[in-house]
Amino acid sequence: MKERNYNKMIIQKWEEIRNRKSMGLYDYSFHLSEKDRKDFIHNYWETLPKGSIPNEYSRPAGEPFETEAPDEILLKIKESQNGIWSNSIEGIENC
Repeated sequence: MKERNYNKMIIQKWEEIRNRKSMGLYDYSFHLSEKDRKDFIHNYWETLPKGSIPNEYSRPAGEPFETEAPDEILLKIKESQNGIWSNSIEGIENC
């Protein structure tokens, strides 16, 4: 069996909002650093229309947390600008 190497990453939980109500559906973003997480959030807000609240959007939910990332996820994060989206944390240890 292949031994897996792990590295640290930061996970931010996001909640989906529709018509100003939480849908109870969650996505996650994975980041290498706190700065990357903050930049990812800032860049996301910049994509939303200015001056009005959209009918559908996501927003950070709860506090971010640090955990170990399998190499394949870490590589995807490193290839990104400052993080990646995921609809699951299944298979991520300590989550």
